[in-house]
Amino acid sequence: MHNTSVSLYLQLEEGVFLMQEYQQHMVLESIKDLYLPKENYVKKKIVTNKKGWTHKRSAPTDKDIITHISGGNNLGVFGGATGTKFIVFDVDARERAKDVTVRLIDALESEYGINRSRIFVFNSGGKGYHVTLYLDNIIMYDDLQLFYKQVIAMVGENKNVIELRPTEKQAVKLPFCSHYKTGNYAGIVSPLDLSNSPIEEFLFPVKQIVLNDLLKRVAEQEGLIIEHGKKLTLDKENAVFLDNVSTNVNLDVYSLDDLAKEMKQVLDASSLIYKYTRHNTTLKLATYLKCIEKMDREDVKTVILNILCNTPKDMFNDYDTVMFERETNRLVDLVFDNNYKIGARRKISIYEGEIKALLQLPGRIELKRLGFAFLMHGKRYMKPNGEFYFSYNTIKKYVDCQKSNISKQIKKLVEGNVVEIVRQGVAHAKESERECTIYKTVLENEGKKIELVYNESEPASFESIVSQLIEEEDLKCLIPKTCFYTQFKQYYK
Repeated sequence: MHNTSVSLYLQLEEGVFLMQEYQQHMVLESIKDLYLPKENYVKKKIVTNKKGWTHKRSAPTDKDIITHISGGNNLGVFGGATGTKFIVFDVDARERAKDVTVRLIDALESEYGINRSRIFVFNSGGKGYHVTLYLDNIIMYDDLQLFYKQVIAMVGENKNVIELRPTEKQAVKLPFCSHYKTGNYAGIVSPLDLSNSPIEEFLFPVKQIVLNDLLKRVAEQEGLIIEHGKKLTLDKENAVFLDNVSTNVNLDVYSLDDLAKEMKQVLDASSLIYKYTRHNTTLKLATYLKCIEKMDREDVKTVILNILCNTPKDMFNDYDTVMFERETNRLVDLVFDNNYKIGARRKISIYEGEIKALLQLPGRIELKRLGFAFLMHGKRYMKPNGEFYFSYNTIKKYVDCQKSNISKQIKKLVEGNVVEIVRQGVAHAKESERECTIYKTVLENEGKKIELVYNESEPASFESIVSQLIEEEDLKCLIPKTCFYTQFKQYYK
């Protein structure tokens, strides 16, 4: 293995070779541009020596980077003071690292619409991978944490398997180096199959992800409500996300009574009532005081800042009154500038004809439940033309169904005239954004109906809805006797 201070490792199938100086210069400039933005910058770093990592209170220099990419001491960098322009998912799953990384990439692509050409994957130099996203703007740490929690939940792992880097206090090792412990090369790999990739994948102008597009997807997962002009959207599919808006509060799951009760508890206690809820409580309380109490902007800031400063220190990850004031001003301005409002829960109408059609589907009860999941999800999130998106990961939240079997079951729903596939998704489009599969339910709105308000924490069950719309004797004629007594009898009293 070569090891000089003026040349760069380039990964091959069987090892490494030296890169030309002009390529080294390009990697140096790319690292500075992507990892060391001029704005929001923290002047500190970590470097390796014979004993391991050591912290340095000085900014990374060109010499540090050249040494790092030339096989010398490894270099790690931190995020900014309040946010970061790059995100690293550090996969450390030992023997399962490749499988976990592939599922992580799939989730980023399918759930957040991130094209694989914008997902950069590097060997960690150990047994894992660094899945890296480069952003066109700074993502605030509160929003990054929400994004991270959503992603690991979708992948089905925990924070010990997929760690988040960087933060203001936690650094991440830069790529293109010889790992200081193992000696393995930490180079770039393909996001398609994790095979070794040429350095040119990093040297060409990197396609950064538009932060507002990413935050819109994060907000859609949370059901964000934002008023834009005279239009107020209440559903994820049509959520309006304004430029430069950064938030993670979910106001549409609250009725006015729910929100008023919680905010009254906070105001009466003059303190947060749950640990680690500063960000969400600030947004909800600011919206409540603005809309219900009709308080002006500066009064709202004063009330919230007093509450935060009066909250016991163990309710925060980091008790910092300067940060409290800065973030309170930012979030309250966000609420007032974008006219946040309190949303009402969306009512859903379910018809007898729709339920009868589901009951008449051939086969096991699981297929009928899947059809019901499509019906409910479609009513909740469909656009005015009836179309909606329903990811496999979300489907699995509704029904107990293996991902490998979902496509087969959906085909049966299409054959049973329950669902229509408006547009078939494209899984691995290389030059354009991935296209998601778009559906439409085609059941008839006939017969009597019931209306309900969807509750995320306690969604209505298929059996419960059937008992409200279908008479017991009629149901016995629609399904097998065993199915009736094992699945439905308890709902008829």
